[in-house]
Amino acid sequence: MFVMKIRRLFESKWFMSSALVAMLAVETYLNTKVTISGPAMSLIEESSLSVTGFNGDGMVSPSFHPEAKTIDYLSATARQENNRLLNDLLASIRCTASSYTGLSNGDSITYACTYDKSLERAARYRLKDVERTYIVEGLPEYTPIDYFSGVSLYYSVVDNHLSIEMEIDEKYTQMGIEYEAIETLQNVHLYAHADAETLRQYGYLPGVETAIFDKPAPPKAITSLTDEETEEIQQNVLARVLADIETCKEHLPFDVATDHIQMISFSFNDDDSCTITYATDKEQLYIVSYTGFIYRRNDGTVAFVSDENHGCEFSKDIPHMLETIDLGS
Repeated sequence: MFVMKIRRLFESKWFMSSALVAMLAVETYLNTKVTISGPAMSLIEESSLSVTGFNGDGMVSPSFHPEAKTIDYLSATARQENNRLLNDLLASIRCTASSYTGLSNGDSITYACTYDKSLERAARYRLKDVERTYIVEGLPEYTPIDYFSGVSLYYSVVDNHLSIEMEIDEKYTQMGIEYEAIETLQNVHLYAHADAETLRQYGYLPGVETAIFDKPAPPKAITSLTDEETEEIQQNVLARVLADIETCKEHLPFDVATDHIQMISFSFNDDDSCTITYATDKEQLYIVSYTGFIYRRNDGTVAFVSDENHGCEFSKDIPHMLETIDLGS
């Protein structure tokens, strides 16, 4: 009779349903246990935060991906095992930092990864260490730029005139800094112009944009010339004579002909200056003199530098400047 009751119990629908539920629960538990007891991988490995830029304007380096090593390892494993579910899990991983730009030393950044939990269970891999916190450090400070520490002044012969030129350190030109110079009797005023954003890329802040420089020492005049250099100076001054006369030759009291113009004296003075005199007419009654200094250019050639201009020296409008000399007397 007891045996019959047990048999009826097993044959009842209630028992069969309960048994099925129990079996499913056991299977779910076992599956869960398998998942929990599966391989555990640290997704974000311990590493140092990689940052670039400067304090107050730093940024997370584009190469900073602390999860990459683990993902590369699991990707290789998925290929070896032909594990499509593991591949799908890896494809679902998304990692991001709480802040990427405008960083300062001491800032705290959280780097976290998310992924599809259902794929984690299906692939039977456990991912841990999916979030880490980093402290920003090591960003250098911005420095106010000294625009003029890499600038020096020197004299150069330009178009037969002494001109003050600037020699600028290459790093300043690379930053796109431009300079303007205004010359006074005693000094040279320099003005710097730069793009603030470009300066920040090099670690600088805009600095004082004006400076006053003393004029450089003038170059030493030369008083010893080779025959070739003497001829070069003569031709140089002759070109000036012709250019000056051309400005007002219609007012001159004589006919101008190139073949009538000739040098009649070339002498050095006690102060190392040089006086060169040309006759400007056939009879050599009208003369013009230039006094200046001879300098050597950077390329080794020589130049006669003088601020004197005699373009209208023989003009009828200013007869008191007319010089007549009878070279035969």
